[in-house]
Amino acid sequence: MKSGESTPWKYPVTVGVAFRVIINVASPSHEAATGEYTEHKKAPIYYGGRTYLDVPIISGNALRRYVKEALIVTAEKHGLPIGNLCRKGIFTHWNTKRDLSNDVGIGKLAVNNVKDCLRKCVMEDAAGFMYAEKDARRGASIVRFSRLHVATMKPTYESLSQAKVYPIQFARHVPGKEEGKGKSGQMVFRVEHISGEFAGLVTLDAHLLGFDDYTQQYFVKVPDDVVKRAEAVLEAMYIALNRLGAMKARSMTVGDVTSLTITVAQGLFTPTDPARRDYIESTVNEAQKYEELTGWKVNVITYPQESAGIAEAFTKAKEKLGELLRESLAGGSNAGQSP
Repeated sequence: MKSGESTPWKYPVTVGVAFRVIINVASPSHEAATGEYTEHKKAPIYYGGRTYLDVPIISGNALRRYVKEALIVTAEKHGLPIGNLCRKGIFTHWNTKRDLSNDVGIGKLAVNNVKDCLRKCVMEDAAGFMYAEKDARRGASIVRFSRLHVATMKPTYESLSQAKVYPIQFARHVPGKEEGKGKSGQMVFRVEHISGEFAGLVTLDAHLLGFDDYTQQYFVKVPDDVVKRAEAVLEAMYIALNRLGAMKARSMTVGDVTSLTITVAQGLFTPTDPARRDYIESTVNEAQKYEELTGWKVNVITYPQESAGIAEAFTKAKEKLGELLRESLAGGSNAGQSP
């Protein structure tokens, strides 16, 4: 896209999923340690006045991985390409030539062939990568900014003092240990166990899926393939909400989504922080103000207020997402073009 040309879309299309979930799971951040340890994954949260509380948090990267694992399934369902490594759950994001070659069968990445690589793997398209080999762009890194954004999960504001994190001790058999010869075949390790009501937020820049930042062009069929990729990511978000917590064999995952709001918007709109008790009402109010100020539309879907279940809420959101993307891409400078 040259200077002075219009954008390939009529307006940006963004999705936001804000939710609250009661969880009692082992190692939600995929962390375990051997020996003794005293540090937990915590963060200071402002509590009013001069008070700060150190509360347990769940890494946004953990929830992001759940979304990516689910995207493997939803992408295949939609007939979308997945790289060889990503299909196995090995998300290298092309740090090296070997990763790139093993994943999509291309030996070298340069600015002029980024779109060819991304066309072969929807995971890198949605979740981004950083290629840092010396041959990349005369020594500089080639970066694909993620279209998927996942915030750190924190306790809801009214339950800050109730959220707890404890190390639980397990024993695991270690291959190679010689049992009966003075060496134990068991290794003791500890896993963080978190309980509480947590708030999470996931957003998606849907209009940028299938779009190459360097050439400023879509490398997939517009709008059909863009819509297909966006729907696959949205479905992956839904599946991820039901998969919170690693090590399910040791601690049965209990994740009860108590409420959520999904926004499908023209332009750039993000739901209110779900840690607030009134986040759904606040999101609705902010959406109305946003529409008055910008003239763009925000579709707000809520649970349990408007939807009988979270699946129904995501179904409504997927319908709105397809409608907005098709309208936006039909009105941009890329309308009717194919890669």
